[in-house]
Amino acid sequence: MSSTPAHSNFTLLRVALASAIAGLACALGVSALHGMPRSWALELLVVFGGIVVALGIGYGAMKLLRVEELSALEDLLRAMRRRFTGA
Repeated sequence: MSSTPAHSNFTLLRVALASAIAGLACALGVSALHGMPRSWALELLVVFGGIVVALGIGYGAMKLLRVEELSALEDLLRAMRRRFTGA
């Protein structure tokens, strides 16, 4: 894996694009709720739903865009799971 400035810029663009895709999905979800009565329960659901959507779509977009550094994060999560579950 190369760490040249050009490679870093290209990775940054890929991550930014994946973030924009996830952000757009969250914005569309929130705009679909426009006009609904507001309550703290709905707001809580929107926040946690947005987190789940952003993580899922962001991860999928980074996989689709082949962000190389994502494998380091996956390795870290696997190690943490083994550490906490003993599996």
